[in-house]
Amino acid sequence: MNPTDEHTTTVALNGGTEVSAEVLATLAEIGEEVNASLDLDEVLARSAALIKRHIDYEIFGVLMIEGDGSYLRHRFSIGYPRELADNLRIPLGQGITGTAAATGHSVRVSDTSKDARYINAIDSVRSELAVPLMLRGKCVGVLDIQSQRLDYFTRDQQNILTLLASRLAVAIENARLFQKVRTQADTLLLLIEVGRETGAILEVEELLRRAAEQTKRVIDYQILSIMLYDEEQKIFRHRVDVKHGHRVQGKLRATSGDGIVGAAATLKEPVLVPDVTVDPRYLMEK
Repeated sequence: MNPTDEHTTTVALNGGTEVSAEVLATLAEIGEEVNASLDLDEVLARSAALIKRHIDYEIFGVLMIEGDGSYLRHRFSIGYPRELADNLRIPLGQGITGTAAATGHSVRVSDTSKDARYINAIDSVRSELAVPLMLRGKCVGVLDIQSQRLDYFTRDQQNILTLLASRLAVAIENARLFQKVRTQADTLLLLIEVGRETGAILEVEELLRRAAEQTKRVIDYQILSIMLYDEEQKIFRHRVDVKHGHRVQGKLRATSGDGIVGAAATLKEPVLVPDVTVDPRYLMEK
């Protein structure tokens, strides 16, 4: 993004930043691309490719705020090892990206080895530019690019990415809203179909099996159990168990006061457990 032709046309943006007509065209193209699709993965992949044409980054990432607003997690990445991108959680206010998210301002670091905020996830990184994705005055994520070269990113690139980030934030919000509506529609269709089948299937086992299959359409679970309460024995018994796509025979029995199942029965409401390993109610099947 450093034009060498002295006759290149430039335009002054708000704030006095001058950018080439080529860059403005790219910004317009990115704006069209990110608004052309409601598939978030496609939007982010297109944005990464267009930015790469002008800023030759080695690492690219879009991190979204998750965990009730407490940390950042990668939604899309290029150049990161898969396991690192999947498992990295950056608390707001920590690291370069966490600082950008917490302050709402972009952060440009010329030498990561001399910046105490830098989280050394990849040893070869020397420069980083993190730009918050702001939507209606609130940060929803961070656009982050990194390089193995010292002092690689420029102030002009920082300003231009800030302009892009505002458009990308809107596109992300639109894609999220679309996904939410589509999920709600899928759930409604599932409920209608299950209700229809409930009236047509008289065999309990067949009904529960179909319920498990239909649930998979809207919730990509790895393990599912449907348990029914035995009034005589005062316990919940497994009637349908699916593990990684295969029917299995569950062995666990639970009383109305034991485990996560018992908690849901006692409270008479759903119980959501983000991490069963730290919940003392969880019963490990032996």
